[in-house]
Amino acid sequence: MNEAAPAVSDIQIDEMPFAQELLYLRSFTDAMSRLHTTGMSSRMSDFVDDVIPRKPALPQLSEETVAPVRAHLAEMCNRLEFAESGQGEKFLSTAPLRALAKEFQDQPPAAVIIGSKGSGKTYTYLQLVRAKYWSNFAGAALNVTMSAETGCIWPVLHSSNLQASALQLVDACKRQAATDLHLTNSFTQTNVEDAIRESLSHDRTDETWWRHRWFTLISRSMGLAVGAENEASSRLIDELRRQAKPATAVVDGLEDLFQDIETRPVQQTALRALLKIPNYLREVPDNPLGVVIFVRADLVRAAIPQNVKQFARQYQNYSLRWNQEEALRLAAWLATESGVQLQLLPSRNIETLTGEEARNALVPLWGKKLGPENSKEARTAEWVVAALSDFLGQIQARDLVRLLRYSAEKSAGLPVGDRVLPARAIRDAIRPCSDQKVQEIKQEIPPLKDIFEKLQRQPDKRIPFDALEYGLKAEEIHFLESIGVVLEESGQYYLPEIFRLGLGFLLPRGARPKVLSLARRSFETQSPL
Repeated sequence: MNEAAPAVSDIQIDEMPFAQELLYLRSFTDAMSRLHTTGMSSRMSDFVDDVIPRKPALPQLSEETVAPVRAHLAEMCNRLEFAESGQGEKFLSTAPLRALAKEFQDQPPAAVIIGSKGSGKTYTYLQLVRAKYWSNFAGAALNVTMSAETGCIWPVLHSSNLQASALQLVDACKRQAATDLHLTNSFTQTNVEDAIRESLSHDRTDETWWRHRWFTLISRSMGLAVGAENEASSRLIDELRRQAKPATAVVDGLEDLFQDIETRPVQQTALRALLKIPNYLREVPDNPLGVVIFVRADLVRAAIPQNVKQFARQYQNYSLRWNQEEALRLAAWLATESGVQLQLLPSRNIETLTGEEARNALVPLWGKKLGPENSKEARTAEWVVAALSDFLGQIQARDLVRLLRYSAEKSAGLPVGDRVLPARAIRDAIRPCSDQKVQEIKQEIPPLKDIFEKLQRQPDKRIPFDALEYGLKAEEIHFLESIGVVLEESGQYYLPEIFRLGLGFLLPRGARPKVLSLARRSFETQSPL
């Protein structure tokens, strides 16, 4: 029997971004393999589920079981939102951390870890400090048991915003390293900062001078006599060889010391020299000294204005950039740690979930869709990632942690259905996330402050907008595009949701799907910086 053709209004159209990898296909098997990397398979799976549901509906949850989980999730995310608190004894072994641990599994690490504000730099720094030994951290990242504790961790610099519990971790790490390496009279954090500021007062310096200076500061921070500054690196390395005990210096909080790097060449030279120390150490035969430097992406761009992309590519495997799959794995890890029973296959662990497996696993947390499973609402996992992303395909760990915190808090008292976090709570959580995001990025990237204030002063702010009408200069628009804050489409400019709400822009009817689709598309064009 012939069935009537569907009406045009019944046809569902779902756009997919351009996929370069599908241009040249060698075989059917090759085509099927590459389709999995484009996200098309998961979209088609969702489409089939909409038409012919393959799984029974999730069981209804009870207030007695869900309320404690919501409270625990909110409390845990509140503690983890800011790494400076020193909270969180565990960490998710992400692909960048596994890559770092694998490459330097049998030797001290020499790497620069680049990440934006909120990407997890200080949290990872504190996990290194908590581990006390490089072998402990590498073993946790690779989920293997190391044969011995080796490679003392030595915190040279840390964020000035660390709270008491985090400072206790730093002090405990230093005490352990001092005992192992027989160190005495080490510099305090204040001593190191004062020495750096004094050094920055010397304008006539070059990278070689600063490289010697950095090794002198590292040595003095450990309480080692160095003699002439140009001997500092060799003396430090020789001392570690003599003791047959490798050590790794870790550095964080550079933004506190290089606040004027955009305008002061001496700060650019100093930071550039520091960022090149890992390469220097890689050239030392049987080198017992490692260094891990955590640095914001904007500082790297200022310090290395030429060839910055080449520099970033060298360390891109360790870069703290959260793509869609990593973000969903983080959500799954946070949910599991708070007591949510996810839909995980017995043979899989969270660290190795594919994007599709993570989406399926998270259904008990926030449902498959922002509404009933058979509704036309957006798919929750994709909506969350798109709503938190900028137009460079970047999503920050802190924003996701914050979203789950607010969602859990706003869930209190709401009816309990088939998920822990109701759709209403998730939608309502985006606004406070955006408000805080706008305030934080003003601090992270000072040139944004004036531009954002110019936008916020507009009387009638709507998306899309005309840049000239809003008084934006060509160089300001180019800058906003370069950092993923705006995207031009047909002569009009769009803001991602994570900035739009905090800047007070309204959307005309039907524009939100357009904004979210632009955000999804941006994941196809990620770059190291």
